Amino acid sequence: MRRKQKEMRRKQKEMRRKQKEMRRKQKEIRRKIALASVFYFKIFYFFASFLRLARYQPDL
Repeated sequence: MRRKQKEMRRKQKEMRRKQKEMRRKQKEIRRKIALASVFYFKIFYFFASFLRLARYQPDL
């Protein structure tokens, strides 16, 4: 009986650890996606403003 309880507790601990790990990985992935989207948005915005300038000043 004691052994069974111990085993159960160990399994639950393992599960919690795995879930924690999963959450951490997902958090990391979300952070990377956010950083990448900001980065790409900045590049896009830069090019858009550059094109706007080029359109208004044809002598460039």
